[in-house]
Amino acid sequence: MNEDLSKSERTREAILSAAARLFRYESYYATTMRDIAQEAGVEAAAYTTIFNPRTRF
Repeated sequence: MNEDLSKSERTREAILSAAARLFRYESYYATTMRDIAQEAGVEAAAYTTIFNPRTRF
């Protein structure tokens, strides 16, 4: 990851990368937000802080 990114940008990138990995290996339908947060190394609540709750992957 780029060190010039803000903490929220790094968290966003970590969440998106984790989601992509899990969707690829576990499937979209089998993946939960908690799975993504755990894979990304963030609290599950980070999703609503980083993304609009109405945003879909």
